[in-house]
Amino acid sequence: MGSELPSFTGRLLNAIKGDLQRNQRDRDAYLRNSGLDWSIGRGGILTDESGGRADILITPPIHRLSLFRRVARADLARALIAAADAPAASARTFDVFNEPGVPPTDTELAERLQQLSKSS
Repeated sequence: MGSELPSFTGRLLNAIKGDLQRNQRDRDAYLRNSGLDWSIGRGGILTDESGGRADILITPPIHRLSLFRRVARADLARALIAAADAPAASARTFDVFNEPGVPPTDTELAERLQQLSKSS
């Protein structure tokens, strides 16, 4: 998340992992220019918490990488699976993260992906 936006967390990861954000931008550009149908779902900091315990937000890619924006691995996987079936997610990049609240239904996840096409 936030590979185009400067952040403390991004600088920290770049120092540890060797320019991680530039690598992500390069991979994203390669995929966008590949001629394949693509979707890029960028998760917050991944956690090993059980999925299905919080709301899953799907937004345009406007967030900086932050230690406070997190997503359970299972919830990110659920959002990516929903994106695979959602025409609105085609050729789109989006952020995925958890916030306190009720976990969305599959229909609600699909509706959130549909909103991506309206926000562009």
